[in-house]
Amino acid sequence: MSANSDNDDKKENGSNYYNNGSSNNENGRLPSSPPESPVLATKYAHRAATLVRSIEKNSYVIIGIIIALLTLSTLDLLEVHKHLPFSFDPIITVFSAASMIALLFMLRLTAKSRRILEDWADVFERNSIAAGIKISINSRTREEVVHAISETVEEIGPQLQKYISSKDKYNEFFDITFGKDTDPAATTAQFDIIIDKDNLKPTKNNSYQELKLALQKYGSVIVKFVDGTINGNTILSLSNFLSKYISITKNSVSLALIIGDDATSDAYKLASHPKDKKIGYMIIIERPLLTP
Repeated sequence: MSANSDNDDKKENGSNYYNNGSSNNENGRLPSSPPESPVLATKYAHRAATLVRSIEKNSYVIIGIIIALLTLSTLDLLEVHKHLPFSFDPIITVFSAASMIALLFMLRLTAKSRRILEDWADVFERNSIAAGIKISINSRTREEVVHAISETVEEIGPQLQKYISSKDKYNEFFDITFGKDTDPAATTAQFDIIIDKDNLKPTKNNSYQELKLALQKYGSVIVKFVDGTINGNTILSLSNFLSKYISITKNSVSLALIIGDDATSDAYKLASHPKDKKIGYMIIIERPLLTP
């Protein structure tokens, strides 16, 4: 969700953060599993503020070099150097080189900061969706999960709420099997819930069209219930089925929810980094008190 050993170390350090409360590793990468510490958001904010201050300090250095270059260039234009025993040209060259080096360093720092902030934004969004789903569901029913999705996922929530409120039942989202029609010999895949543009049914109002457009922009939402513990094999199996769904339907999967009693650390790490780039978020929902 990287092939080299450095990235593997980052992922491992991220997992350890949640397991033993250690801080972010030196590269600033984020942990893979969901936060348990109530002060984690404060730590993120402090780290982000540190990055901004670092960029600000380096900006002052670059501004100082540019001011020096401007001053020397102005003096050279006024031919002040004729009255001095040395030329401004070597000095301007040195300052120009220093300015280029400083700009390259700033570019590297900015790129690194952008990656870190994108990772943080990814973690925050994952945790917001997971928290919203957990708060919204009290029982492991498909209808309640659909309602929770409509209340949590901002990109399709209003359209989905309007769609399901216009219908007594929306069984078109439930227990969908695919793969058999395209390849009878292949293993079929079945998900408990699939919300995509292909499964929508016409409605009396325009909610059908509105939701279809929203899903075309956002992507599909898929839910799988798991009895017992969600482990690494569960995630790998689900990833394969999701890739199969994407291959057959040509739809991207922006959100895949795996709902079970509990989950292992390996499951969280694998869910955080799906192999298929067309899979957006794979989010584990632990709800041990739910009953099917």
